[in-house]
Amino acid sequence: MKFSKVSDGSMLNRGNFSDSEVRANRERFLASNVLDIDQTALVTIMYNDEVSYTHYEEVNPQQLGKTIRGDLEVPQVADALITTDPKVTIFLALADCVGTVLYSPREQVLMVSHLGRHSLEQNGGFLSVQKLVSDYGVDSAELQVWLSPAPSKESYQIWKLGGAGMKETVFAQLQDAGVKLENIVDNPAETDKSEEYFSHSQFKAGNREADGRFAVIANMGAGK
Repeated sequence: MKFSKVSDGSMLNRGNFSDSEVRANRERFLASNVLDIDQTALVTIMYNDEVSYTHYEEVNPQQLGKTIRGDLEVPQVADALITTDPKVTIFLALADCVGTVLYSPREQVLMVSHLGRHSLEQNGGFLSVQKLVSDYGVDSAELQVWLSPAPSKESYQIWKLGGAGMKETVFAQLQDAGVKLENIVDNPAETDKSEEYFSHSQFKAGNREADGRFAVIANMGAGK
């Protein structure tokens, strides 16, 4: 499991899903981690009027290498992707949300879940775990979890959840689902304070020159 940084370039352009610069950044970042782009699936999230932001799917093999290159003719839209194939890498681009990697060593199941404000308001951390429990026979107590950098509570609060911070909400929802605290590895970097990572909210506030997204990549065969 790896995180890209601003120095690696933006990993998503929401205004142009076929951005050639973004594609080059993705290819370079995957190659630097010795991962095959043709075995990589992109988590594609669409913000619209849909009621649910907790839609989880298993990686569609026909999507491998395609959406990651910006070919969105037939995108697999989901808030998280899951694989049982150790050759498959899951790639998530984000800024100001919590990229959450969940791995069951016993069942050999890997999930990368996009836990943003919309998802967390709908208990997305809990439901991500429950998807693995109900559909893959995973024991939540043995799940290994990694969390990406995210904004601090002082700059980004979830008002529908009483002003809670992103990370504290993720921790609470995962533990409510049975994940052990000692099995959660948190990257404590705060995107609103560390300029190593993109922050969309800080860009909108005029505190960053460039807007962009950093990446979370995970692969069972490459040590998660």
